[in-house]
Amino acid sequence: MKRLRDRLRIVGTGSSSSGSAALISAVAADGWQATWASGTPPTFDPDGSPEVQTFSRAGYDTSGAATTYSEDMIILRRVRLPYPTPTIDVTTATGNSPANAVALGDYIYSTDSASGVTNSSTEISPVPIANWVMNDRLLVGNSVFWEIIAFHRNYRSRSQVPCVRVRANDGTTQTAWQVVSTTTVSSYSEDPNPLETFSGTLDVTALASATMFWLEAEVFPWIGGAASVLKSEDSSVTREFSRRYFYKDVAREAAPPLAYVSSTGDNATGVWSTTAATAAATPFLTVSGAMIAMTVGANAAVTGSIADGCRIRIVDGVDIGAVMTASRPQTCASMIWERAPGTARAAAILTHGTSFRPRLGQTGLASPLTEGSLLITDLTYNRTGAFNWDGISTANSQQIRFHNVDLKNSHVSSSLAFCHLYLFGVTMSTTRLSMGQTANAQRRIVRGVTLDLNASGIEGWIMVGSVVTRGNDISYEDRTKPFISYNNKWINPSSTSGVGAWIGTVSGGDLGAVAWVQNLIECYHTTSTTAGWRIAHDSPSFGNIVHAVVYANTDTGYGSVNRANYFYDEAPVARFHKLVRHSGCIVSQLNTKGDVFELDGTRLGQFAYSHGVGCQGNFTMFRTNSGNFASEMQTYPGPGCSIGTSTTVRNDPLFTDYQASDNSGGALATGGGDYTLTGPSPARGIVTVTGLRFDMAGSARASTNDAAGCYA
Repeated sequence: MKRLRDRLRIVGTGSSSSGSAALISAVAADGWQATWASGTPPTFDPDGSPEVQTFSRAGYDTSGAATTYSEDMIILRRVRLPYPTPTIDVTTATGNSPANAVALGDYIYSTDSASGVTNSSTEISPVPIANWVMNDRLLVGNSVFWEIIAFHRNYRSRSQVPCVRVRANDGTTQTAWQVVSTTTVSSYSEDPNPLETFSGTLDVTALASATMFWLEAEVFPWIGGAASVLKSEDSSVTREFSRRYFYKDVAREAAPPLAYVSSTGDNATGVWSTTAATAAATPFLTVSGAMIAMTVGANAAVTGSIADGCRIRIVDGVDIGAVMTASRPQTCASMIWERAPGTARAAAILTHGTSFRPRLGQTGLASPLTEGSLLITDLTYNRTGAFNWDGISTANSQQIRFHNVDLKNSHVSSSLAFCHLYLFGVTMSTTRLSMGQTANAQRRIVRGVTLDLNASGIEGWIMVGSVVTRGNDISYEDRTKPFISYNNKWINPSSTSGVGAWIGTVSGGDLGAVAWVQNLIECYHTTSTTAGWRIAHDSPSFGNIVHAVVYANTDTGYGSVNRANYFYDEAPVARFHKLVRHSGCIVSQLNTKGDVFELDGTRLGQFAYSHGVGCQGNFTMFRTNSGNFASEMQTYPGPGCSIGTSTTVRNDPLFTDYQASDNSGGALATGGGDYTLTGPSPARGIVTVTGLRFDMAGSARASTNDAAGCYA
C-alpha cells in the first residue's frame, strides 16, 4: 500500500496533476459540481492517484491579514444521476452519470478562482462558529483575561481558524488589537476534559478607571472574504458571540469590599471592610445579611459601596438567608461568593435552603446591561430542596455563575426563574440541577461539568469539556443559532433518545451552524432503535443544515445501536444541506437518507454529502442494516474512509479497552473503557487535514496523517 501522503491530497500547494491545463472547465452554482474539461471523465482513484485542480483562494493568515492560498482540490467521482436511472453503483458511481459532471472534494466559493475555469459558484465561506468560554461581568484592574473557542469547515494546519483578535473599548478609548494565532490547553476552570482555546491577557491600562468597558473580537477563517469574518459587534444578544462587559476600578480591584460569613456570626454586628483581618474578625451569620450590609443602609456609607466586585467569604457551613426585598445596586461587575482563605472547599458549605432573589442590578446597571450578575466560586454549594434562584422579570433577569464548585443537590426541579446559568468546572451530585431548556432560564455555558442527567435533557448551546452521564437529548431555546459541543464525554446516553437531535421546527428554515467536535459517546445499552448523535435525521423533522463541522468524534456501539444519523432528506418535508465538513470520525454505523432511500429523484437535499463532498478519513465499524443497504449509505464516503462491510462482524478500530455495547443480545454493565487506539489500529493515519492541536486527553495531535476519533 502506498503511504497515505501519496494516496490523498485534499489541501496542498501544488499544481494540477495533468500540468498547466485545467482539468475542469467550470464550477456549478452549487460550488461542488464541476464540468470535466475534455473527453469522458475517467474512473477516478482518490485513494490512489488522485486528480486535482489547483485553485487560488481568498483567505486570511495568522496575523488576520488578507491573503491568497493555492490549494489542490481533489476530484472525487463522476456525479451520478438521481434515482431511478439507473441502478446506483455505490463503489464508482459510474455508468449513470450526466455527461462530464464530476464531484469536487469540497466546496469552491465565489471568491475562488482557477486559470481556465469558469467559477459560477454562488457559495461563500460561512463565518466561524465561535464563542467566549470565560466569565465576564468581572471587576478588573489594568488587565483582563479572555478565552475563545472557534470552529470552521475550512480548518487546516492543526487549527480550526488562523487567528482571533480581541480589543477593549470603553466607548471613548480602544486598546490595540491583541492577535492570537495558536491555541493552548486551558487551565481556566477544572475541566475533566481539557480544552484548547485561543486566549490572552489584555492590557487595559489606557482605559479610564471606574468605568465599564467591553471586549470585542473578530474570528478569521482560513478561507473566505470579508463577509466570512465573525465579529462580536454584529450581535447584541448576550448568549451569542457578542460583546463581553467588565468594570475597571484599579483601587477597588486591589482592595475589594470583603465580608465573612460564619455559623457563629451575627448579622446585627457583622462588619464588612476592605481589610481582610477586620472583616474576618466580625463575621455575618448569613449571606443575605452580608449582602444587605454591603450594599444599603448606614453600614454601606463608604463611597462606591455597590455590589460590583464585593466578596462574601464562606468560613464553614452557612445559610444563604432570607430573600432580598430591595435592590442590590450594581453597575456591571459580579458580586462574588467564595470560600474563605484557609477553609477547604469541602468545609466551605453554602446551604441554599429557601428560594432566593438576589435583586442584583435591579437599580444602577450601566446601559445596555439589563441583568444582574452573581459569581459563586471555589466552595461547596448545597441545595436542600426545590428552591429557586429568582429574578424579577424578563427585563431584569439574573446571571448565576458557578465556577469550580462542588454542587450538591437534593431536588431535580427547575432551579431558575428569570435567571440564566453559567457553569465552569462544576461537579454535580447524582440528583442534579434541572438542566433542560425552560422559558426565561437559559443554560448559557456548560463548561467542564460532571453530572448524571438520569435520562433528562440538557440545554446545549455551548457544551465543552464535560462528562455527561445518561443524557436524554439536547434541548435548545433557538435552533436557528450556532451550537457547539466540543470535547465532551457522553456516557451511556438514554436508550430512548440518544445524545442529541439537531432538527428544526419550521419547514424550510435554516438551522444554526453546528460544531460537533472531538466528542466521545460510550454507549452500553443495547436498544437498536436508538441512534447516538443525530443531525437533521428521521422524520418528522425540519430544517436545513448550512455549515456543520463534524470532526474527530468517537461513537461506540454495535450495528444500529448508537448509530449515527446524518443529513437526511426524507418525508414529509424536503430538506437541503450544504457546507458540511465530516472528517476523522469513528462511529458504529453511519446512516444517511436521500433519493435512493425515498425512491424519489427529487430528494437531493444531501446529494453533495452522498458524493463525499467535504468528507475524509471517517471510520465505521458496521454497515447499515437496511434490506437495501445502499439506500442508507453515501454513494461515496470520501477519501481515506474505512466503511464496515458487515452488520455483525466489527470493522475493528482496535480500541485500547472496549467496554461498550458489543452484541445485540447483551451489554457490559458499567462501561468505563479506554477508547485510545492501539498501535496497529486501522483508524490511525487516515486523516490528512487536521484542525486540532490536542486530543480529548490534551495530548498533541499529528500535523498530518492523524488518527480518526477523539484521541491521537
